[in-house]
Amino acid sequence: MPVRYVQHQEIHLEEIVFAACSLLYKMTIFSTAEEQQREPLEIGGKVLFYPDFALRTAGGDVNVVEPWKSYVLQDRELISGQNPFSDQALLNLLLPALDGKKKSVSAA
Repeated sequence: MPVRYVQHQEIHLEEIVFAACSLLYKMTIFSTAEEQQREPLEIGGKVLFYPDFALRTAGGDVNVVEPWKSYVLQDRELISGQNPFSDQALLNLLLPALDGKKKSVSAA
């Protein structure tokens, strides 16, 4: 079943994150460079941690591209997008995955 994670929600997804890291999923998330560019504008200070660094520290296979470019990775059922510019590409992977799951449930 597809797992969807929207960037910048409160991080209460430790179980999913650590499960994904321990299963060696490839994933992407906001890059440190993107976070550093937005810190003064969005929160008026520094974030508590940089998500890509935190996931790598937890053992995740995290890949990012240059800031503000669309980038999406699908590894098994995990579909992740780097930033808001990845929304269309993420939907192009997520919707067929959800449709496939719906069909397999209907056939059961």
